[in-house]
Amino acid sequence: MKSFREYLTESTKDHKLTLRFAAEMNEEDVNRIERFLGKYDLISMSRTSTTPVTKNPLFFIYILQVTFMQLHQLIIYYQR
Repeated sequence: MKSFREYLTESTKDHKLTLRFAAEMNEEDVNRIERFLGKYDLISMSRTSTTPVTKNPLFFIYILQVTFMQLHQLIIYYQR
């Protein structure tokens, strides 16, 4: 029979996240994000997708100007 510690070390989980930016990002910014998330065992990071220009962005209520958002889908591996 396995101990609780063995079960705990075997438990793993992948977390799916979405990063949203209300600014234009260049390739250097994306590479910096990938390097930073490398210490959290980044599994995958999608290419940049851009939303259409909106007057009131859904997730950025304090931005008063017309803008677009750039999105990145991430999967991060997590082991307890």
